[in-house]
Amino acid sequence: MGIGARLSVLLAILSCPGCFWVTTKHEGDELRAEVQKIRQRLSKQEESLGGKVRRLDESLEEATKLLGRNSADLGTEVEKLSAELAKSTGQVEGFRRDIGAVRIENAQLRSDLEARLAALEARVLMLEKDLRPGTVAPGTGTSTTTGTQPPPAMDKDALFNGAYQKLQAGENEGARREFRLFAQKFPQDDRADNAIFFIGESFAREKSYKKAIIEFQRILDAFPNGDVADDAFFAAGHAAMEMKSCFEAQAYLSELGKRYPTSPLAKTAKQKLDFLRKNAKNKDLCQL
Repeated sequence: MGIGARLSVLLAILSCPGCFWVTTKHEGDELRAEVQKIRQRLSKQEESLGGKVRRLDESLEEATKLLGRNSADLGTEVEKLSAELAKSTGQVEGFRRDIGAVRIENAQLRSDLEARLAALEARVLMLEKDLRPGTVAPGTGTSTTTGTQPPPAMDKDALFNGAYQKLQAGENEGARREFRLFAQKFPQDDRADNAIFFIGESFAREKSYKKAIIEFQRILDAFPNGDVADDAFFAAGHAAMEMKSCFEAQAYLSELGKRYPTSPLAKTAKQKLDFLRKNAKNKDLCQL
């Protein structure tokens, strides 16, 4: 029988007024002493248990505080890491934009050089067309007849249509010469930007995408409000994609959406842009 059970029995016997119990004084003293010892032992056990409970509460409280501090520290570290990640991501995007801007700037420089070359070619072609019998041959100072006649006026419609027919027939080089002459002679004509666009298209048909981009960039520089400006952005982006120059392609297609959101090409440009962003790490599609 356990101590608690024995104590309960003794107390019940002692407290029972109607119970008959015969004991000597000595036995009663021993019984009371044993009860006292049991009470003392229980008291000590209660104190011991109370101390353990207090220590457990203190440990739990300390653990809670520590967990709170660790959670706060962890939250701070997570915030720092998130901030650093956001900063790094922003830097990468900034580098990409800078690279795209540099490439566009390079394209503009190439466009200027090509424009100068085109002007020279146009002048040569003009001289070839305007030089007739009776005119002074350049560099000779002599004339084939006794008089000179002014060159006939150039028919711009015939020039443009003839160049377009050559383009459709696959005569790309001849089409380019005549389109350049048209753009040089009639820069204020509504079709001047179209002529430059067709020059770019002729290069694209030959898969000379760098040269095509130069022509499309000329349109963006000289005719940003022209009716083929959005076409030029789109065509330049497509040419860059064909070159696997994804950063440059993204720059052109993204700018198309920003400048001409109502363009019929904006939706397709957005689709191509999303495709490029998803496949930016695909080396089969994007090498630059």
